[in-house]
Amino acid sequence: MGSKTIYTVSKAQRNFRRIFDDVFHHSERILITRHGDEKVAVVPFNDLRRLIKLDKKKKRSEGVESWGEEEGIESAVGFPPRLSSTKKKIGKQPGKERAGRPLRFKPRASRLSK
Repeated sequence: MGSKTIYTVSKAQRNFRRIFDDVFHHSERILITRHGDEKVAVVPFNDLRRLIKLDKKKKRSEGVESWGEEEGIESAVGFPPRLSSTKKKIGKQPGKERAGRPLRFKPRASRLSK
């Protein structure tokens, strides 16, 4: 289990890359404070997954529907859909250019060629 470190908001903003690396590589738990009050925790994804499972068990035992139960953990915590599934839906369509986005204008003949 990793350790716990405390940052202020301004220090966290300056050191985001370091915070990310510490959480990702060393399973550190980071607390971010604002005006001395604990406001945000940055935790490894596995910790979040365990927390959601515990929350679901608790709510089931209380007879309450748990959020995100049908969709899975990604949608429960607000992650966007996976890019690979989006690519399958969009596909390559005729008349579409530039990574699946339509051109917003049609080039017209130059005014100088008159």
